[in-house]
Amino acid sequence: MPTGAESFDRLPDRLRRIVPLIAEGKSNQQIAGEMHLAVHTVEAYVSEILARTECHTRGELIVNALGWLA
Repeated sequence: MPTGAESFDRLPDRLRRIVPLIAEGKSNQQIAGEMHLAVHTVEAYVSEILARTECHTRGELIVNALGWLA
């Protein structure tokens, strides 16, 4: 089973680009606007990121992302 960092490294680029924006505290609406995506698409991507990294909450993802992105 991959560690959190390995899970992050295995994310497709489209998902990996969203993680730093979440870590900055941006809302799904802000991310959608910045990446020119529909809010529904961002919501689906965030859910997929949480599942793939085995994070249960956005807050847990942010804490882990700070380590992954360092």
